[in-house]
Amino acid sequence: MCTKKEVIIIGGGLGGLFTAALLSKEGMKVTLIEKNRTPGGGMQSYHRKNAVFDTDMHVITSMFEGSSIYRLCNYLGILNDIHIENVAQGISDKIYVAEDDFTYDILAGREGFIKSILHYFPNEEHDIRAYIDALDAITNEMDLFLLRSSKQNAFVQNKDFFMPADKFIAKYVHHPKMRNLMAYMNTLYAGEKDITPAYLHAVIAVLLQKGISRFKGGTFRFVEVLADFIRSHGGTIILGEGISKVITEGNNVKCIQTNAGRIYEADTYVSSIHPATLLNMLSDKSVMSKSYISLLQGLKDSQSAFIINIKLKENKFSYHKHSSYYFETYDSAWHSNRNGAITKFMFLTPPVLTQGEYAHTLCITIPMDWNEVAKWEGSTTGKRSKDYYDWKNKIVETVLTKMEKIFPAFREAIEFIDTASPLTIRDFTGVRHGAMCGYKKDVNNFITSHLPVRTRISNLLLTGQNINIHGFCGVILTSLQTCEEILGPNYIIDKLNVKA
Repeated sequence: MCTKKEVIIIGGGLGGLFTAALLSKEGMKVTLIEKNRTPGGGMQSYHRKNAVFDTDMHVITSMFEGSSIYRLCNYLGILNDIHIENVAQGISDKIYVAEDDFTYDILAGREGFIKSILHYFPNEEHDIRAYIDALDAITNEMDLFLLRSSKQNAFVQNKDFFMPADKFIAKYVHHPKMRNLMAYMNTLYAGEKDITPAYLHAVIAVLLQKGISRFKGGTFRFVEVLADFIRSHGGTIILGEGISKVITEGNNVKCIQTNAGRIYEADTYVSSIHPATLLNMLSDKSVMSKSYISLLQGLKDSQSAFIINIKLKENKFSYHKHSSYYFETYDSAWHSNRNGAITKFMFLTPPVLTQGEYAHTLCITIPMDWNEVAKWEGSTTGKRSKDYYDWKNKIVETVLTKMEKIFPAFREAIEFIDTASPLTIRDFTGVRHGAMCGYKKDVNNFITSHLPVRTRISNLLLTGQNINIHGFCGVILTSLQTCEEILGPNYIIDKLNVKA
């Protein structure tokens, strides 16, 4: 085990929190510093008029018994403290395509998924099974994803791994409509044609087929559990104090300075914030090559989102366990919502702790490019121009009209609406461009599709959504990878597999 006991973690999003929890369990002295007054990053929740709304992470994966994140939470001993609703049977996803005015029901589980697709495309059994086998072949290359002891210096053998996701799907699926339906989960991970790597699509597709879960009563409860765990294991969480400077000496971080002027020192430092933001904090940027700094600062971020949170009238709208997806056309799965046009979004009814027949709230997430709000980027919350609010109202009106194609009396069920644009997400979470999935994972630029946790500074590591795989499962697995760079190769994974 690593003898360097003290660790400072910069950023209290999911990546920072889970990294701190794992290291705390292993006996390390951890200090986590978060600039916001509440931890959680994209997993925060907020209250409006007796309703709880989540900022992100509405759909979570790998929380079924035996799955990777379930096993890691069990390892921490927190399973009994978190409230999860699993969708193991019945419909897990509904896909509505306005072009045909038709809804596809997708059943939970791998066999349920296959059965669903074959119901609508009975002549495509060969293709769907070939596609499923290809997904398995890709994920079988990923030791971390499977919590398998890593083969040191092993190279990816699968030729599909770094293909663009759209070309990967087309390689195995030939029916045009079915091919686009296989990409419906692009909405979850900001998938783009000719850009998103096949391995990312494969991970999300396999996880969705294994089953989806949701936090009951708000994602903030999971954040609270992790924070309590860290503190109970001797860790310190400092809130409302951002990092102003990372002071280096030679090829090491010597200490960090906060915007309150305080200095903190440790043996090892882990950054869970955007790498470009971190680089700007370095006291001596010469420790990194100019080309490396230029590369990371110039990389494009993934899409943000426009979020419509709706408080529903009592007993007016049925609670749905499944997630729902709206597409204007089949090809919309591969197109962004640009220039005010809304061609795709997802929506769901988050569960409360005592969920009954009717939903309390409904959340609509509309993937959106930063360019849609770029002209207001110099403004701050509460100080934006009238045309910005007019634009927001137009987006809401457009989406509600589309919702009425599926639920004709939908507006009658609405009590009130609260919205967040990419600007709101940026200001609330501090994430550059309000990116929902960190850096854009681009098959045409290897470093963005596989940014390492190690940096050129010997005692500075990275974690969070910008590294490797994003999303709930991906961020937690990256936290594990970061921890094992400190603790030693396969240190935690071998413990998990011995217990299994």
